[in-house]
Amino acid sequence: MNTKYEILIKKSDFEILKVRESTHNFPVHIHKRICTGKIDAGEKFLVTNNKVHILKNGDFFFIPPYMPHSCYVEKGGSVSYTILSADDIRKISKETICNDEINSFIDIKNISLIYEYGLKMLDNYSYSESLTGKLMAYIDEHSADQLSLELLARIVNLNPYYLVHKFKETTGLTPHQYIIQARIRNLKKRFVSDKEILNSALDCGFYDQSHFIRHFKKHVGITPKNYFNSIVYVR
Repeated sequence: MNTKYEILIKKSDFEILKVRESTHNFPVHIHKRICTGKIDAGEKFLVTNNKVHILKNGDFFFIPPYMPHSCYVEKGGSVSYTILSADDIRKISKETICNDEINSFIDIKNISLIYEYGLKMLDNYSYSESLTGKLMAYIDEHSADQLSLELLARIVNLNPYYLVHKFKETTGLTPHQYIIQARIRNLKKRFVSDKEILNSALDCGFYDQSHFIRHFKKHVGITPKNYFNSIVYVR
């Protein structure tokens, strides 16, 4: 069974992704954006704060930015879902999603329900930036650089070993794991052709093709080529 990706809308401040028949298990990771979505078929398991949430057909989900989480499907199973990720859902109007140019290829009713659910969940969410949050923001901005542990420790004035302990305690990730994920996020923001993918990956901080493809498949679930070929609408 092959996972099918369709990036229905890709804009600078939000993206709508439809995934069909995914069997991929995602390791602990963090989204920089707000992510809200709906299970369209099948079942997946979402793990947050050491608690397993079973998401079934028709269920909605909400993942705040910088919330460590992992997700998986049972062996032999698969899941299909639609997800809206945005810098700030409150800054996206329904008219932006429902304009005539887009109506022809997305399920407006489904997206509207996901959008409304995300707005509702935001009312109960608050985020206060911690020392770790400040470091993640620095990594997000400088992820293409060669970020040594010693450099990151100096930025927050901590011992390098204590920094690793504190960072993992807060995020579930080591600083190096977070850097890899930040590089993938920055690459995904781009719209590149098959011939440009590797150069773009190198620009984002990956040091060779095998290193890049291995991490991309692990965290995204498909190859870089299939990911960029799945983009339907971009502006």
